[in-house]
Amino acid sequence: MPTPQLRCASFELRSNACQKQIRNLAVYRILWLRPLRLTSLRELAYAETLRWFSRFMRSVTTDLMLQHLARLVMPRAGVRLWRVNNALQRIYSTDMPITGTLHPQEALLQRSHMVSNHIFSCGRYQLDLSRSRVMGIVNVTPDSFSDGGKYAATDLAVAHALRLIEEGADILDIGGESTRPGAEPVPLQVELDRVIPVIEVLSATTQIPLSIDTYKPEVMRAAIQAGADIVNDVRALQEEGALDVVADSDAGVCLMHMQGTPQTMQLNPTYHDVVLEVQQFLCGRADAAVAKGIAADRILLDPGFGFGKTKEHNIALIQHLDRLVNIGYPLLVGLSRKSVLGRIAGGGEQQRLHAGIAASVVSAMKGAKIVRVHDVKATVEALKVVEAVMLLN
Repeated sequence: MPTPQLRCASFELRSNACQKQIRNLAVYRILWLRPLRLTSLRELAYAETLRWFSRFMRSVTTDLMLQHLARLVMPRAGVRLWRVNNALQRIYSTDMPITGTLHPQEALLQRSHMVSNHIFSCGRYQLDLSRSRVMGIVNVTPDSFSDGGKYAATDLAVAHALRLIEEGADILDIGGESTRPGAEPVPLQVELDRVIPVIEVLSATTQIPLSIDTYKPEVMRAAIQAGADIVNDVRALQEEGALDVVADSDAGVCLMHMQGTPQTMQLNPTYHDVVLEVQQFLCGRADAAVAKGIAADRILLDPGFGFGKTKEHNIALIQHLDRLVNIGYPLLVGLSRKSVLGRIAGGGEQQRLHAGIAASVVSAMKGAKIVRVHDVKATVEALKVVEAVMLLN
């Protein structure tokens, strides 16, 4: 029996290239989808489109496509969610649970990789992310963009870290190499000499998670052995051996997006769709981490504000932060004292306190679970207001 064919309209999807390809797919094979019990042409077309779209965007996980369907496409199309839900399970052979007790859209979004109960597992700690947490910055460097040189000595860095804890920091992020635009790489031994003594002291004297801000596998390994609980990597474990170091430990990891390197990232950052491309990258790196054996509840994602992005790119990411939250992993946002805040509100690095607080508040209200900041006390107080308002709602 020949396959019936029907013409369908093009669909609103976010990639221009995808739109062009879908317009070229003028026919949809109804017979192929008939066993899936999709009866309306609209349902058939969207299911077939999603099946093709996941092949076209190979670096985007099925989970992200399912969430796009539920959040953007399905309500606008009036598609019967429970039918497409079953269809997608057949199409992708996913492990997505289908239950009669959940609202269809809730069932569609219930994914196995999403962190349950808002718990982030990192080394010695199980961090509750049911409310937004504050990560205090400890730069053990002479050339960081904001406070370079202030805490370059071990005793000064430790004293600063203890002060941040008193101000309410939930995590400390310790770095020994500046990643500001134009910064030059630091020799391995120099970075080790800067950060390891600080981590050793803080690990023995404090009771909050410690994060090592590095992309070098050797520094990751030494820092974890010294007591670090989290690896905060601007290169998202892309350096050779980095995935293995984290997989062989119980440390948590933050995977960040960066276009280029600190030396080149701000020369001419270019995107077709910055939000979609950051989504693709973060999904791909999270998948690589999970495939290597890093548990999903040990993973954070960071859009990388200021790392290979213009003012417009950064603003677009803030505006659409919910799309990044929808990937399914807790989101860390680092906007503190960044130049984009200066371009919006004016002022040098030391005059961006109020703009930074506003950025943290907006990020938390849009779903960020951790904000990485210099000004801990002010941010903690602002987030208490956010928490009270969100709980009230």
